[in-house]
Amino acid sequence: MPKIIPRFKSTITNVPVFQYGVSSNPKVMDGKPIPHIVVDDTGHKEVSDYILNHKHYEFGDVKTEWGGAINDSNIISLHITAINPASIEFSINFDARIFAQAIDHIAQTRALYLQTGTPAGGKYSILTSPALILEVPDTGFCTIWEKRYRRILEKKAIKNGASRKAAEGVATLAIQQTRSLWRK
Repeated sequence: MPKIIPRFKSTITNVPVFQYGVSSNPKVMDGKPIPHIVVDDTGHKEVSDYILNHKHYEFGDVKTEWGGAINDSNIISLHITAINPASIEFSINFDARIFAQAIDHIAQTRALYLQTGTPAGGKYSILTSPALILEVPDTGFCTIWEKRYRRILEKKAIKNGASRKAAEGVATLAIQQTRSLWRK
């Protein structure tokens, strides 16, 4: 089991997350809520093309691995290496201070809907673009993430005026409540 999060080289296409939501479909994972991630494809049309081309195939070969950015410890990356139906390699970059709940949701459900759009394109650009579901198996990241997620939530609670002791309770309660929603 890894003790640190691997860092990815900067030559890989990096697409930032700009929207997180939840989708549920009775035909997918027994209707459980799955994180729905929208990444900014500005300048990265190959990611949009991959998702668009994938809609004609029921299955594909994809490897996923959690890691971090070399130059920013706040960035958690989900590295995607696809072989079929097309070959592509890219990383989805999450700012853990903003998207900690999304990261945890993916880690717990071990899946995500991936969609592209542009922040400037508004809701229409998202509504018209296809989405792809990806399986994200645990490769040891969940153990590392558990501690980091708790620290992020505790820091937010302290920033909002809680004592250190109270922040621990706030973090525990937040984790229990959000994870109970995802198990339904």
